[in-house]
Amino acid sequence: MNQQAFLVGIGCNTHYQINISFILQQLLNRFGVVAMSPLIRTAPVGIKHAADFYNMVVYFVAKDQPQHLKAWFNQLETTLGRDRRIPGAALTVQPGDLDILHSSPPNDFINTRQVIRDSYYLTIADELLSFVGLAEPDENTECKPGETLDKVTLSVFGKEIGLQPNVLAASSLVRKTEKSVTTLTQAEARQWLADEACCLIYNNEPGN
Repeated sequence: MNQQAFLVGIGCNTHYQINISFILQQLLNRFGVVAMSPLIRTAPVGIKHAADFYNMVVYFVAKDQPQHLKAWFNQLETTLGRDRRIPGAALTVQPGDLDILHSSPPNDFINTRQVIRDSYYLTIADELLSFVGLAEPDENTECKPGETLDKVTLSVFGKEIGLQPNVLAASSLVRKTEKSVTTLTQAEARQWLADEACCLIYNNEPGN
């Protein structure tokens, strides 16, 4: 399968600093380069007795079929303690949730209003896509009047993320040092997406 770019939503409402950091570490170990939106805290809507949720959007390039990627996401969620045998449990306690929001060829523009249904992902997805140069030219990435995003931080392999879009790249020595990542500049991030050869260099998937 040719490489595809995936836009993925991440959510959690328990131990978010540990659980979301774990998810991002796994994505970096598997895919090499991951673009990350700000991390925001959102109040649960229509759910009683649930803690606040923490949400972000990530973008990466992979050779996985969507169904295989989703199966791997389910494994990560189970590792974090999600139990699908209990109906409705995820509505109140969500240790980790990963949803594929969109897939397309790398470097294609994305109109978030056409592909994202959950409103809490829209603004942060726009911020991320604008940073890497993939937002539709007419996209409005600014908050609506009266809208304030409650951005929070966490650490991933020693790098603080969450307040703004970031693109992290696992170094070629990541499996030797276990915690070696680099923050790409905006220009480097856009070059990664613009140059297919660059995608192949950074992508650490087994089998490449």
